[in-house]
Amino acid sequence: MFIVIPTAKDVAGIERTLNETFSQDHYRLPNGEWLVRFDGTSEELSIKLETSAVGVGGRALVFAIEEYFGFAPANVWAWIKARWSGGALRTND
Repeated sequence: MFIVIPTAKDVAGIERTLNETFSQDHYRLPNGEWLVRFDGTSEELSIKLETSAVGVGGRALVFAIEEYFGFAPANVWAWIKARWSGGALRTND
């Protein structure tokens, strides 16, 4: 599981790739970040999403999630629970 955090205003290319390649395995959060289910490394996901656009200096940061905790709407927890494959599973839904 990864979180992708935009660092540029133009993220249309990232959004397009997520919709085409990860249609069931990405979830857009309210502030514009994405949760992504991907079997690979942060670097491999970053390459697939083309986050290092030429001349832009980068369009997003990609972080692997090993554990999580927090408060969120039930639909966010449901999405995570359906795709979580590692680490501890602790929720407050």
